[in-house]
Amino acid sequence: MAANVTLAQYPPASHLATSWWQWVFETPASENPLTDTTGQFGAVNQSGRVWFLAGNPGGTTVRISGLSASTTYHFRIVGTNTSGTTYGSDRTLPGNSEIPAALGHITQDGGHVDESIAYFEQGLALDPRNMDLLVEAAATYAMLRRFPAALKLYDRALDVIPDDPELLALKAAMYQAEGNLQEAAKLLIDVNERTTSGLAFETKLDQLRLERNHAEAIRLLQARRAQVPSACDGFKMLHLAFAQRFVGDTAGAKVTAEQARNTLEPLSKEQSDIPDLEVELALADAVLGERDSAL
Repeated sequence: MAANVTLAQYPPASHLATSWWQWVFETPASENPLTDTTGQFGAVNQSGRVWFLAGNPGGTTVRISGLSASTTYHFRIVGTNTSGTTYGSDRTLPGNSEIPAALGHITQDGGHVDESIAYFEQGLALDPRNMDLLVEAAATYAMLRRFPAALKLYDRALDVIPDDPELLALKAAMYQAEGNLQEAAKLLIDVNERTTSGLAFETKLDQLRLERNHAEAIRLLQARRAQVPSACDGFKMLHLAFAQRFVGDTAGAKVTAEQARNTLEPLSKEQSDIPDLEVELALADAVLGERDSAL
């Protein structure tokens, strides 16, 4: 296994004045030999000790192979200030959940989603209220269409942060995926044009679309646009254009789609590595009836 470890995750005391930092990774080679360690600075020796020197440790990421969730790893950051005095800051992992979490992300990136779930659950056993792990594990269960398991994890997250609008939206999305629109609607009842969470607002739009309540979607989007014009990006304008088309307002839909396209075209040129922008442009062309451009 491999993990990316960023030095900024294990900072020394903030009051230390430093000219450079030395980062030490230690684990008994006999227990867990490191097979592939690279970084912006440094190398590994056969004893299992890795040394990294960095003038800007916050920008240094280390990739380490051979990690095991059951092994204890010792991280030490040693700072030397301009007068030559050395200070130390130690961290021991796991005991917190960062190694299982790292392994979960890595296995998921490699396409081993079932295996990543096991690592996330192991991390949660160590740190049951870790919000990142709760949300990541829930999203992974959702990817596997195991919605009841995802819902349980979102409930646990809501126990930590009650009534959080984004967590409520994520939970509502699980009910939407199950086809349980009544339960989803209960979680989104307070979402309106003044809602600051983009995720919650977009989940509400999804809810109205699934309910075929296009008139309410139009009202909500137009009110949002009047309240916070900058919040209505090209994607939300597409929502409005489709809703207008569904209620028979073809002329209004084309005007809105043209506005969406004018917003999206320069973004697509500036950020050509984001395929979603091309998809949204194609949808705008579709509403405008420009089939060849959409395809």
